[in-house]
This record gives sequence, C-alpha cells and structure tokens, in this order.
Amino acid sequence: PVDRSKVLAIGDGPETDIRGAADYGLDAVLVAEGVTDASAGLHVVEETVRKAVPHARIVKTVHDLAWT
Repeated sequence: PVDRSKVLAIGDGPETDIRGAADYGLDAVLVAEGVTDASAGLHVVEETVRKAVPHARIVKTVHDLAWT
C-alpha cells in the first residue's frame, strides 16, 4: 500500500478530481484554468471550490499546469 501522505492529486474538476481526492483523504493541487473560469482570480476559484467541496485538502492553486 502507498502512504496517502506521499500522494498528491492534481486536478481541475471540483466535482470529480478535487472531490475524489478529498474523499480519499489526499492533498490536492487545484488547476484553476480548465473546467472552471479563472478570470476572477485564483483566490476566487479556490474559495468557490472549497464551498462546493468543504472537505477538500487544497494545498495549492495554480492557474494552469505546465509539464516541464
């Protein structure tokens, strides 16, 4: 088994990615540009997602995800 404290979920969907991570007790990075509209600002997106998924463990919110 994998220690959940060593897993980081990354996603843009509040009702899928973020809720799924929260349901399994995983920390998550919220990608604001994707399913949600990030034009209001990252803090607004994160606040909205936290209201929809109160048990979310969002450790960081980023505008987009760039693989390097």
